Amino acid sequence: MDLRRNILFITLLCILASANADTFTNKKTGEQFDGYAIKIANRTRLTVRNAASENVRHIEPADYDVIYNEKGRRKQVYVIDINDALMLECETAAFEKAVKIAENQGNLAIVIRIDTPGGRVDLMKRYCSSISGVGLTPVIAVVGGGKNGGAYSAGAIIAMGCDKLYMETNSAIGAATLLVMDANDGLKSAKGKYGDDVGEKLDSAHRAYCASVAEQAGRSGIIAQAMIDRQIEVIAVKDANNKYKICDGRDLQNKTNENILIVNRSGSLLTLSAKTAADIGFADGQIDNFNLWKQDCEFAGCRWIPSQEIKTSRRQYSLYEKRFNAAVKEIQQLDLKISIAISKNEEARYVFQQRELTNQKILEVRTSLNKMIGQFKTVISLKKSCADLPVELNEVQSQLSQLTSIQEELTNMLR
Repeated sequence: MDLRRNILFITLLCILASANADTFTNKKTGEQFDGYAIKIANRTRLTVRNAASENVRHIEPADYDVIYNEKGRRKQVYVIDINDALMLECETAAFEKAVKIAENQGNLAIVIRIDTPGGRVDLMKRYCSSISGVGLTPVIAVVGGGKNGGAYSAGAIIAMGCDKLYMETNSAIGAATLLVMDANDGLKSAKGKYGDDVGEKLDSAHRAYCASVAEQAGRSGIIAQAMIDRQIEVIAVKDANNKYKICDGRDLQNKTNENILIVNRSGSLLTLSAKTAADIGFADGQIDNFNLWKQDCEFAGCRWIPSQEIKTSRRQYSLYEKRFNAAVKEIQQLDLKISIAISKNEEARYVFQQRELTNQKILEVRTSLNKMIGQFKTVISLKKSCADLPVELNEVQSQLSQLTSIQEELTNMLR
């Protein structure tokens, strides 16, 4: 899939972008060297590592022609795994970081292994943006048939946005319809939650975005849309070279020709098996499994470096989640303790002025309240450090303010 790479190459020369590259040729002097870009030195200059000397130099990208080849790159491939639901911002940030690291190391390729049921659309767009922002380094998706069985929903869109797409035999790709969360009914279609007019507006934008991602990588936008809209019928028409052209079957009158393959009938949401995806050219190939493919692909013999960024972010999130759950549990226990100390009527447990309380009882309640305030502050601190924790910061801050007022009320009652 060369379309995106060609566009990015032109962009590099026109707007001084910082794409990784291999052979640099000075337009004026003819000086030539092999290397790879590692970062932007300032707004216009580029930091480049010379492959032969390992020295670093700064250049003006506009002064050089840049050609992709293997001479200036390290004989290594960077591997990033997406093997869970796309629900955490911290993992998304880790993916973005991993892609940047991979770009700056002069790798021959970035391989993204995908085995996910999908996830949040806003995070999916960040994944796609990160991939499309890669310069001349090829980005290769390998859809795996692991615990999730392939790349579905948001995962399908990410996979189809890569330069090349390979699929393990027991995997599938598709089922990318837009779903939104409803507080009462869980996941619903956009039309089911917002009605036909607003729902169609959201669906239309989603279809167009996903089609653009596929087309930017040289793939069929019709297939991408059929994974979202069950009304689209997908037809593959074989040409004289035995290659398939993808069409919307609703625009085709004669569908009985022997060169026509009905990929998906109207009324069914499209999900492609690995074989079908490879047969019609949507995927670049079907492979037995990732490890065998590594030994037989164009990068066989290279060093394969597994990314640690997403794993690290998951460990960090687990620690934050553990501390968060402990704080919430402590708050619940303290709340119950105060309730028992003051009243069996939970609705009135913090209405102290209506009760005759001994100083000892007030001190007991205030001690518990002080501990609760401390735990609320812990929750706020954790939320600021980890946006993925399941709590609204404004709500917690409001509750903390109320508890502080109650604390002052108790202090005044002791005077």
